[in-house]
Amino acid sequence: MKRKVFFLGLVVLLLMASVISVFAQQGDSITVNPYSGSYTKTQSIADGLIKTKNTPEAKGYMTGYEGLWRDEIQVQGKTRSYIAYYPKDIVQGDNSLFLAVPSGVNTANFLRYSGWMKAADDHHFILFALEPDQNTNRWDLATDDFYINKTYSYIRLKPYFNMIQGNWYFVGYGDGGTLIQRFVMKSPRVAAGLAVFDGDVDVNWMTANGKLSAISATPSREWTEANPNGDLIQSNIRREVGKIRSKAEVEVPVWILTSHSLFNTPSDNTPTSKIIQYWKNANRANASVRYSTRYGNEVYFQSRAQNDLGLNTQNSGRVCVTKLNPGLGYYVNKSLTSAVASFLNETRRFGTGLYYNALRPAIDPENDLGITMHRAEINGRYLTWYEYVPTTYDGSKNVPLLFAYHGGGQTGRIYIGYTEWYKVAEDRGFIVVFPGGDNTTSMTGGHSQLEPFTRYIYSDIQSRHKIDTTRVYATGQSMGSNAALDAAKYMSDIFAATASTSFFNDTNITVQHKVAVRVICGENESYVEDYNKAVATATSYLPFWIGRNLGVDATTAMGMATNPGQYARTYNSGLHHFVEWQDQDGAPWVSFGFTEMREHNYIVEENLFMWDDFLSKWTKGSDGEPVYKDQNKDAFDAILYSVITGEKLSDVFPY
Repeated sequence: MKRKVFFLGLVVLLLMASVISVFAQQGDSITVNPYSGSYTKTQSIADGLIKTKNTPEAKGYMTGYEGLWRDEIQVQGKTRSYIAYYPKDIVQGDNSLFLAVPSGVNTANFLRYSGWMKAADDHHFILFALEPDQNTNRWDLATDDFYINKTYSYIRLKPYFNMIQGNWYFVGYGDGGTLIQRFVMKSPRVAAGLAVFDGDVDVNWMTANGKLSAISATPSREWTEANPNGDLIQSNIRREVGKIRSKAEVEVPVWILTSHSLFNTPSDNTPTSKIIQYWKNANRANASVRYSTRYGNEVYFQSRAQNDLGLNTQNSGRVCVTKLNPGLGYYVNKSLTSAVASFLNETRRFGTGLYYNALRPAIDPENDLGITMHRAEINGRYLTWYEYVPTTYDGSKNVPLLFAYHGGGQTGRIYIGYTEWYKVAEDRGFIVVFPGGDNTTSMTGGHSQLEPFTRYIYSDIQSRHKIDTTRVYATGQSMGSNAALDAAKYMSDIFAATASTSFFNDTNITVQHKVAVRVICGENESYVEDYNKAVATATSYLPFWIGRNLGVDATTAMGMATNPGQYARTYNSGLHHFVEWQDQDGAPWVSFGFTEMREHNYIVEENLFMWDDFLSKWTKGSDGEPVYKDQNKDAFDAILYSVITGEKLSDVFPY
């Protein structure tokens, strides 16, 4: 018996040695990035010259990179590196995965032999491999948290990577798994999924870290301090919707793959069983019911259905556990790698600012929703938009049209799932289009491109669908809000109203027609820290549109903007607070809203306050000027009541 055990042990050691030998041999050819910090250069690399971004063949926003690349950063006075793998024709905004390799391997070889390069090709994500100090090829668990943090921050801010929150996944092996799991435990709000191979963490550290707040800052102030009238009070549901969770209470889909013991022992301070329990608690997973799927021997799903008010978080948290035999062979099991990649790709996390962000199932706009992509060459640029037509549309009558402009760093395709405007369009019976800028930091290159692009889309859709030309609207977030307000300024012949979030701009042009405007900002974004930023000059957002829409001079408009308590109507609904400047008939031509606790991002609930409470009530008259029709006020007031009280949640989100 002893001989048999000895023999089996020797076989395991030989297999481990062979695996390590394969990992440690000379790696693939890697291009050192000569354009660190810039995305304007396009390079020829090992797999051939990539297409430029602005061609008919390019599928959206090309990154300018392809193949394996190594980039260097400075961490605590040392030069460190990471390797990036870009599949062919990757586009900005595709998913991204951070992978921490184990100590003692050649990073490029590990990516190839483990199957992660193939998984990146299949699932179309950018792969960022974090690696130990090249001098030692060993992770230092005492100090390399700084490297993980610095590399993550460096990558996510580089514009040619276009790191979209909601598309970030994390994987780690061995001691690299320990570091990557500690990172996700410290910053759970950024992770849409985590998979760890043998990457245990110290239980004492885990417990202490888990008690910390999941956010870096508390709400900026009470609403009684922020409102110019002094009469807006903190909402009754603030504590429920915006509860400040600890890090250990934030859901993250997790797959633990381990050869370690699942049972605690007196001498073991990193028991895998406690780590599993940590993630089960974080995901509010059912403690007793276990399921076996391709994603693990044990799978624990969330114990109750969930659709958090405001966040629209949808039941996506789960914990998978796979018990593996000792040895490194499963590190290079390509079938297992493919399954892990599929597991991670099923979830997205969208920024909401309400402390822990929204976890939702991933959707494919074309295959899951029937959304169609359209492309056209406009003024020498190949531009893209996505189009959702409600299933109730049969061409028998004219329907409204909404332009939804994405924010900076996003794409039209990403904005579909981020905002879920397609759900409102389906329920309310209008067509929504999601235009895409020719790069993610400029909505079609400013007004000179925005106007011809928008007019082209408008004309093209009219040639294929019956559009109610008196009910055309614009919305957007951040850069997209700027685009929506530019649409109001430069295309007032088309748009009856705009309602957007998280940005307002200055205006010093003559606008042909009135356009009703609403902007909603978050309490914790810089635009709201000082109310006067919205009324700094006569050409700022509020005084300009008050003057244009209500027909008063600049001095009067400035006075009305800076003294809303005297000239405006205010009302509250749960986390949402509004100031409206109306005409003598009660039509709210200019509206400014605040959402408690929200940062510079998006929450789906605001769609109600943009469509039902504002946009849908405006239509263009025969003279081209908007007309206000508040036919649904009583019904909407009932919806607002349910938002405040939490009753009849199905009425709040009927779509």
